[in-house]
Amino acid sequence: MRRLSIAAPILVLGAVAGFVACQSAPASGIGLSMSVPQGVLDDASSLTLYVFPAEGRSCESDGSASELPDDALTFPLSKSGCEGGATWCGEITLDQDDAQQIFHVQAKDSSGLLAQGCTTAVVDRDPLEVNIKVVRFVEPSCCGDATLQAGELCDNGGDDSCGGTTEDAVCASDCTTRAVWVDDTGSGGPTNNGQGDLSIAFTPGEGQLDGGLRAAWNFADGGQDIGLRVLQSNLNPIDDPAREPLFVAHRVYFRCSGTDQVVLRSQKSPSVAPQGSGAVLAYLSEEEQALRFDARVLTMNSDGCTDQLESLIVSNATATVDDIDVATGPNDTALIVWQQSGRIFGRTYAGTTLGGETITISTDGTAPRVTGSSDGWVVVYQGPGGGDTDGILMNRIDSSLNVSDVVLVNGETAGVQDQADVAMVSDGSVGVVYRSGGDVFLQRLSASDEPNGEDRGGPIHVDADGEQGEPSIAASASNDFFIVAWESGSEVRARFAGKSTGFLFNNVTGQNDDFSATSSSSAPKKPAVASGEFVAIGWQDLASATPGIFVRRFPLPN
Repeated sequence: MRRLSIAAPILVLGAVAGFVACQSAPASGIGLSMSVPQGVLDDASSLTLYVFPAEGRSCESDGSASELPDDALTFPLSKSGCEGGATWCGEITLDQDDAQQIFHVQAKDSSGLLAQGCTTAVVDRDPLEVNIKVVRFVEPSCCGDATLQAGELCDNGGDDSCGGTTEDAVCASDCTTRAVWVDDTGSGGPTNNGQGDLSIAFTPGEGQLDGGLRAAWNFADGGQDIGLRVLQSNLNPIDDPAREPLFVAHRVYFRCSGTDQVVLRSQKSPSVAPQGSGAVLAYLSEEEQALRFDARVLTMNSDGCTDQLESLIVSNATATVDDIDVATGPNDTALIVWQQSGRIFGRTYAGTTLGGETITISTDGTAPRVTGSSDGWVVVYQGPGGGDTDGILMNRIDSSLNVSDVVLVNGETAGVQDQADVAMVSDGSVGVVYRSGGDVFLQRLSASDEPNGEDRGGPIHVDADGEQGEPSIAASASNDFFIVAWESGSEVRARFAGKSTGFLFNNVTGQNDDFSATSSSSAPKKPAVASGEFVAIGWQDLASATPGIFVRRFPLPN
């Protein structure tokens, strides 16, 4: 499909045309508008438009022109005297001509170039509207100088020649980060064991586990089982000799003696979240009764293991549970949500004991996802409500387990909206992602559930070609941005979004657009995201030469 849309808030800068008669040829007044990422021109002291023939020249992807001739027509723009909401303006009049012209803008401050943009147009009408996309200027990086710059995902230092950085388990010599193989059991190379349903979270822990990444996923071993792995906060593998069992992956009942206890029958759909000094793991299991999957919960301690004799059954143990999720909220209490018999339920877990009350969140819903903060939780799911027969719905739940009225998240009600996920920052602002019509949308809502109208203008991805889906979202540890990842053809793409509006700059492209998170994978699916000291993006890839579960580290946005 092809859809013309702008996924980011833009600043519209008008250049008001002046109409000055020319003797030699009819004149055209130029109406200039520029789409600019928020904040890029805040420090600009000058903005200049250059116009020159396009023959033998071109606009480049970084907003530059292949050549800026000395005789280019030059129009300095001004911040003063602008009307109609324009930020910069000026009088621009050109002789009409059938030849293609390049329109190139440069924004500068006292230190040099800040941003630039380029487009082509034929000056054959009066007035002529010219639209230019302006992007941030990115200085060429120096890999190996121990300073992280745009275009680099890591830099451990090397020498002064910019010839590469010192490698480690995560950082490659070219200042990119490697995909870390998560489901490594230490018993051989990667194999296709049906790995999937990855869940990741940065959590507390002891020693190298402090702020580390906990990962949980499904795999097939006769039936289904759940794998667990802990990595350091920088995604390096645990390598403390005193914690040798944590060098590799384990099963759901990984005992603090360093052994894995076999679990009866099948387990699936893990969800992990920080709680206390470690993590809480919610999942579905038929260990109680064959062919009936119950919602269960288990505490993983600060050492990455559990001595809990068995997980606790959360659901009512009368019918199979179809989906589950968990998030920590007020007083470090976790809320487990699940779908059972077409309804959405919730129950709290305080680290050792379950809450006595099971609450009904929806009587008609599927695929619940939950996020939490110190004030309560937010649950999203697919179902009828709010004027949509098949949309994305949201409820807030306070610390007393009162469930709010339902809120319809999606603005467009045509067709089916599904695959919702949710994250929340400390002030109660929420980000919800979902799929609609083969595209992925982000909807941000304030603490009072007011939607950001700009999010409804189009999908989160810049390129609307192809099929997108399986979005995942997480809030930053600093509570000022969201990280979103999704499937896009043969890759996983991602984007940093401000907590209420706008998009932030990433280190892959140096811009505030979306970027590829999986440059070396062949068929990555179902991404998972988490944010801590770094951002982690994970996925399953069963079609590559090295199938399995992988995560990759990215710097925080800027």
